Amino acid sequence: MIAPVERKTILFFDVPSVTDGLVPYVQGLYNYEVVVVQKEAAFFYALQMFDVDLVVLAMEMTDRNNHLDFEFGLKMQKSLHERGINKPILFLTTQYDKEPLTHFDKTQRMVMAVLPKSIANFSHHLGYYCQHLIYGRNPIPATGETEIRDERYYTNETVLAVVTHDDMLRDAIIQAFEPRQYAINIFESRDDLTGFIERFNNFCCVCLLDMEMPGLLGYDLLQKYLGCNNRVRFIPLASDYAGELKTILAEIGFVLDSKFTKPLHLPTLIEAVKQSAIKGRGIKTEKLNDIL
Repeated sequence: MIAPVERKTILFFDVPSVTDGLVPYVQGLYNYEVVVVQKEAAFFYALQMFDVDLVVLAMEMTDRNNHLDFEFGLKMQKSLHERGINKPILFLTTQYDKEPLTHFDKTQRMVMAVLPKSIANFSHHLGYYCQHLIYGRNPIPATGETEIRDERYYTNETVLAVVTHDDMLRDAIIQAFEPRQYAINIFESRDDLTGFIERFNNFCCVCLLDMEMPGLLGYDLLQKYLGCNNRVRFIPLASDYAGELKTILAEIGFVLDSKFTKPLHLPTLIEAVKQSAIKGRGIKTEKLNDIL
């Protein structure tokens, strides 16, 4: 059974010019997993899809009429409260250049901080406040010793097949697994995946299978490949594994410990994929000196 991993997940909602530079920093130095969105609908959907520990939110955002909404962040905070979502929030703002602020809203039961984008050493401050808001204590200094820099990933020969119509799930998986050197292939149909596996059957392939994808017939796929191809390993994803779904998976011989329900704990999913890749020999566990 894959035990929960302590790494934390951050949901970023800001423009690409901000997130593109920040995500590699917090991912590589502070060992967080990151989900990035730029639309309001995607933001709330991501909160349903993933187990999020911290929201990093733009205080200002351009609206549909291309006007800058200076109260965007506060409106989103209110929407979170109305939906019963009480996540700590780090606001990023261009409205002032003073020192960062930290605040606990007793009414909405949210821990919040405001970080000016113009502040010197912005990335450093971002990492500091992410740790402070997530852990509720003085931040631990970043060491650079992160899971994403695991030396095993540098010899990663694993194909990661993702079968889904869900754009949010697809994009988050790409964000998480591309830096770890997986060869990612996206499939939107059962036939495309089957053809791919049958044409290229001599590599390690880990398949993330969205069981809620219309017309997928995921049970048939699992049954077809379980036990007959130990280099193809499946991890089915669903909102719930109770009742009929759990019974069907058990009947076709699927190991129920290797399943994930939404909201997904992204660090644990990453670890499960890694362990599957190691078992399929897509990731070698030997040290370089042991091989030479």
